[in-house]
Amino acid sequence: NTAPAGNPAALQAARALRHMVEARNATLLRVGREIISRQSAALLQGPAALVPMGMADVAEALGLHVSTISRVVAGVSLDAPTGVLWLRRMF
Repeated sequence: NTAPAGNPAALQAARALRHMVEARNATLLRVGREIISRQSAALLQGPAALVPMGMADVAEALGLHVSTISRVVAGVSLDAPTGVLWLRRMF
């Protein structure tokens, strides 16, 4: 095993990977907060309380592309008082 500290290229790759993961997490947090602020009733009352909202609405509010929103919410769930909700189903 070659430790990243002993290999400048590996260290640079490790730092780039860490940065990408941190950026993805920050984007997911921003998107999640926006969805929660718009769909707070659904979190407390269940899916029947969902209000109409599209990915384009969230993308515009956050200054992101619709495809970014779609990728970020793919396979991500949220534990709500009414049970587990998939972020994609909030749209």
